[in-house]
Amino acid sequence: MNHLALLSLSLCLCFACSTPDGTQKDPSPATTKPTLMLQYAKGPCFGECPMFKMDVYTDGGLVYRGIRYTEKEGLHRKHLSAARLKNLKTTAKKAKLWDKPASYLSDLADSQKTTLTYHEGEKRKEIKLDGNQLPSELQELLDALEVIANSSGWANADTSQEESLNPKFIQDEIIIQLKNGSDVKVWLTAFSSYELKVKDKISPSMNMWLLQFDKDKIAPRKMLERIKLSDAVINAEFNKNLDQRN
Repeated sequence: MNHLALLSLSLCLCFACSTPDGTQKDPSPATTKPTLMLQYAKGPCFGECPMFKMDVYTDGGLVYRGIRYTEKEGLHRKHLSAARLKNLKTTAKKAKLWDKPASYLSDLADSQKTTLTYHEGEKRKEIKLDGNQLPSELQELLDALEVIANSSGWANADTSQEESLNPKFIQDEIIIQLKNGSDVKVWLTAFSSYELKVKDKISPSMNMWLLQFDKDKIAPRKMLERIKLSDAVINAEFNKNLDQRN
């Protein structure tokens, strides 16, 4: 009887978890993890152009890093409504980014450069532009991203200022991890005016380095913000005193 009871219970559970056409359904489907969809970054110019980087995730999550001449300095976060996310995805699809050239740059040396990066699974398309005669559908996408970047409701999530004032952090040392294929020596040339250099190799195989800079040339928080803005950087944080690491 016990074996029959177990068999009956198994059959009941099997039918309970089946769809009308007989296919098995997952009683507890896995939650899809949000992935990066769009990156919108504005670089420097000869004037006071706002410099920032904004990440848009597939679930509507937004991460904004204000670096210079912006109302929002440092790290900020917010979330798009479902309707607004749907409109943005439609606009991005309409732009046909996969078919666009990698550059829409003019010969103007003092123009601000914008970098738009589109992610779809393992695929990635980067487009550099400065507003020079863009296709209307691409301009529409840029306008939509600009509206989002300048919208209200952003929550300050930046802890770098507190970290730079906290005695447990070493103010002139930053630990970074670069993307695979990025050469740290080449990457450092962009920060030569701050005397940023490699102090130690943490894990060359993972492209992780301990850097040191001259804090008399730039405030620690500003240095960390500028490093985080780099497309080659996966993560960056202040180094900690040894007895504070755990």
